[in-house]
Amino acid sequence: MGPPPLRHVWVDLMPMLPGGANGGAKPFILQLLRSLAQHQPQVQFSCSTSASLVASLQAELPHPNLSLHAAGRWSRRPAGSQLLFCPFGPPTRPSRGLPVVSTFYDLQVLAYPRFFSSAERRQRLGHLRQIRRRAQRIAAISHFSRAEGIQLGLDPTRTLAIPIQVPLPSPSAPSSPPPLGLRPGHFFLYPANLWPHKNHELLFTAWAMACDQGLPAHLTLVCTGDGQGRLDGLRQLARQLQLQERLLLPGYVSAADLDALFAHSLALVFPSLYEGFGMPVIEAMARRIPVCCSRNTALAEVAGEAALQVDPRHPQEIASALLRLAGDPGLRQQLVQRGELQARRHLNPTAMADQYWQLFQGAHRAGPLR
Repeated sequence: MGPPPLRHVWVDLMPMLPGGANGGAKPFILQLLRSLAQHQPQVQFSCSTSASLVASLQAELPHPNLSLHAAGRWSRRPAGSQLLFCPFGPPTRPSRGLPVVSTFYDLQVLAYPRFFSSAERRQRLGHLRQIRRRAQRIAAISHFSRAEGIQLGLDPTRTLAIPIQVPLPSPSAPSSPPPLGLRPGHFFLYPANLWPHKNHELLFTAWAMACDQGLPAHLTLVCTGDGQGRLDGLRQLARQLQLQERLLLPGYVSAADLDALFAHSLALVFPSLYEGFGMPVIEAMARRIPVCCSRNTALAEVAGEAALQVDPRHPQEIASALLRLAGDPGLRQQLVQRGELQARRHLNPTAMADQYWQLFQGAHRAGPLR
């Protein structure tokens, strides 16, 4: 006789931070929880989070079967919970007797160890060991991430690729002008937190090269995202490259402003060194915005043949791609058409939530690892 039906899931949101400090993980997780709560109304989802975020998350997650609880580091699990879901990855909650499901993002710490302090490297590798040892089921955010994780010891029989799905964008006709005093169609957009692997320094070099090689003077590069302590340094680099009039670094912007920036941009440029998925690529394609992105890591999988792909380590290659996008309307239209088809593979949050629910049920039936 199997276990009783799964009716109560404990969700660990303690790693969630204010604003955009979690990068793309935060909107992905919030969308996943909304879809799970909506399509599994018989299930109670009890979310532990920091006290400072309870009010804002209640507005983001307005479902009667989804509750938020301020929790300390060693708080007890909610009474009656049958499974622990760790959407940020490592199971750090005390979970004796509960099966655990973890989301697995990437192994950037091994690909680019120089981007992390020794303490951060130890912590991230410890998180991988926790997932490997305690998670009954593991959801990798892309097929690339699954393969990476399995190479480092994740059990392939317990690890499933569930690629991220993003919600359909709002209607394509922009309802508001672009912020920051920008003119529609006169800027490239790079929406990414200012983490080292996002490769802003090399992008700025490529942008300066493109400007010197004839990029139209009316075009601006806009790089949004949480500063992560790097905003002042990157602004100083922009001044050194004499890009003050052609490069904007506004920091973190609201969701409404970011949506307007997407809608009015000439193209998305995304030259990241490492991605476990790369949500902005799909978000741009779904909005009929042409995309230039790296051809490495998960971006090759996510973008397919629908983006102008570059080697993110070669500034001249990026500069040449920027010049092509700026000067060739036919290329931009071709990328828009390909992008629409590619985006359709990643615009179904309900399907993603169903896959997670099947994973939850499999973990519940199997029970906790011993």
